[in-house]
Amino acid sequence: MPTDAPPSPRTQAERKAQTRRLILDRAAEAFAQDGFAGTSLNDVIAGSGLTKGAFYFHFPSKEELAVAVVDDLRAQWTAAVSLDDGDGTPAPQQAQRLAARVVESYSRNRSLRAIGRLVPDLIAARPDLAPQLQASLFLWIDPIEAVIQRGQREGTIRDDLDAREIAETIFAAFSGVEDYSELASLGSDLVRRSEILMALLLTGMMSPVRTGREDPK
Repeated sequence: MPTDAPPSPRTQAERKAQTRRLILDRAAEAFAQDGFAGTSLNDVIAGSGLTKGAFYFHFPSKEELAVAVVDDLRAQWTAAVSLDDGDGTPAPQQAQRLAARVVESYSRNRSLRAIGRLVPDLIAARPDLAPQLQASLFLWIDPIEAVIQRGQREGTIRDDLDAREIAETIFAAFSGVEDYSELASLGSDLVRRSEILMALLLTGMMSPVRTGREDPK
């Protein structure tokens, strides 16, 4: 005979986690497409198929939802593009592999674009969130800097350049290429454009000794 006993705490926790996952996924898609200002909570609620009560239980405001989306995508991106520094691959080749993994992750999960669109908008709306949100940008830049520094130590990358500045320039250049790819081809040529970008950047970064050019000094 059926009973009206409430579900177990574990089942409730699983349902809450599943609902939160659904909201984050739908919100990331919406933010990636329309940005922070262009996305309303009603849009996300409609896309999730949830009632407003169920939705607001998890995220009472658009700002809280946006911050949670950034944190979630940051974790996904870290897992997708992590590299093994101890495999002996020279830094220039590892930089190419890192770029390829970033592009692959973008192609497989276009919601990752939401990070770049949300962080500037949220910082403009809530300057107090800047330290927390800027960490998302550093998450992209820090691994690039680490590869550059290793290349400088091993002599494959010029040591007269600042590793952090190189990493920031690579990040900014990739962001620009990604934006242009979206405008030109809806992102379908991102792989080719990124490969061209990395070839150009590596040409300028490589140590003259490794490229066969004479040191002008």
